[in-house]
Amino acid sequence: MPNIQFNGRKGALSRLEIEKVLYATSEKIALAILSYVFKGAKEQSTIDLWELENLVGQILDDAVRKIGTVDLPLAESLSFEIKRRKSALVGDMTNLLLECMKDAFRDSVKITYSTPRMISVTIKANKDPGFMRRELKEIIYEMLRHLVSR
Repeated sequence: MPNIQFNGRKGALSRLEIEKVLYATSEKIALAILSYVFKGAKEQSTIDLWELENLVGQILDDAVRKIGTVDLPLAESLSFEIKRRKSALVGDMTNLLLECMKDAFRDSVKITYSTPRMISVTIKANKDPGFMRRELKEIIYEMLRHLVSR
C-alpha cells in the first residue's frame, strides 16, 4: 500500500474553507442587519440591540459549527471569543452601520439613542440601502478574520 503525501495542501484547503465560511457569514450578517433596520417602514425604524444580538448570534453559531467540521480547535477558540464579546461585536457592527448610514444619507438621516439598547433611525431620503451592504459586509468580514486570527 503506497504512502499518501499531502505536501501541506490539506492545511491550505482547510484555511480556504474557513475563509469561505467567514465570507458567507459576513454576507449573511450584513444582509440580516440591513433587513432588520430597514424592515417595514422605510422612513423610521427602531434598532433593538437585544434582538439584533440574538439574530447575529444565531448566524455566528452556525459559522462556528461549519468551521468545526474543518478545524475543531479553531472553532472552539472562535466560539469562546464570540461568547465573550457578543454584545460588543453587535454594538460595533451597529455603530459601523450607523456610520455608513450617516455617510450615505448625510443630513437626511436622524439617529436617536432613546435608551442604551434602543436606537431610533429616521431617514428622510427615499434611497435604497442596498448599496451599503457591500461596505458593511467587507467590514464585518475583517472583524471576523480578526477574531479567527487571535
